[in-house]
Amino acid sequence: MITAIFVWWLTIQLLGVLALPLTQWFFRALPDRGYAFSKAFGLLLTGYLAWLLAMLGIAPFERGPIVACALAVGGLG
Repeated sequence: MITAIFVWWLTIQLLGVLALPLTQWFFRALPDRGYAFSKAFGLLLTGYLAWLLAMLGIAPFERGPIVACALAVGGLG
């Protein structure tokens, strides 16, 4: 149980770091430049890209394509 919680926490932190450059660009008018939105934005954008690939039949909804989508979010930033 504790391990699963730690893995989720670490995943959210990593997705937040990957999405931080995008949120700083999108929310540059805010005082914190979008830092507060980076974790939610990273999780939502990664999930949306993975879902889109699966719905279009390009890739299955599995760990590999999800990791690739997370790296793509980081690469976009």
